[in-house]
Amino acid sequence: MANYIEQKNLFNDSELKNRCEAAVINAAVALLKSSPTAETKALVKKVFNQKAHYADLALHMLVITHSEKTVEQIQVLTDEDIQTVVDVAAPLIEGM
Repeated sequence: MANYIEQKNLFNDSELKNRCEAAVINAAVALLKSSPTAETKALVKKVFNQKAHYADLALHMLVITHSEKTVEQIQVLTDEDIQTVVDVAAPLIEGM
């Protein structure tokens, strides 16, 4: 299990941040695929304009969700694992 300092240091992992950003973008694009409302379109625009912010929130959710794992285990999570966390966390992150 990663201790708090190790978890905090994961927020400086640029590769993990980039992967979270890609997952956030994928989640936003998925919202556009099924008759999006004006509100949904505005949200997607907000996500695209603030990708780094939403990627940071996603990274926090990822670390919290996998807090029982070691740093190494978190760093090698699959893209599918990351996408799942982002998809589940999206309603929580949406208003932030």
